[in-house]
Amino acid sequence: MVGVIDFGRADLRPALTDFARLSAQQFRGRPELEVAFFEGYGERPGDVGAWERLRVREAIGTAAWAHQVGDEGFERQGLRMIAEALDLER
Repeated sequence: MVGVIDFGRADLRPALTDFARLSAQQFRGRPELEVAFFEGYGERPGDVGAWERLRVREAIGTAAWAHQVGDEGFERQGLRMIAEALDLER
């Protein structure tokens, strides 16, 4: 049996947005997963500036949405994402 469990982020959008989510969750603290992923996928699309801007935007969006719906754990993740994304620009 095959089923669909979550369409929460299903949308036609640039692949870079999915990479931002992977970076904040699955790849965090596991650089070997990121290396393996991009060995199979190819180079990360976009330039460094676009990547940094996207990480900031995704982080703020995550924290704001989670705050609105009262998801404290996900809000903490968003705040961590903000701190990590801003550290890139220093």
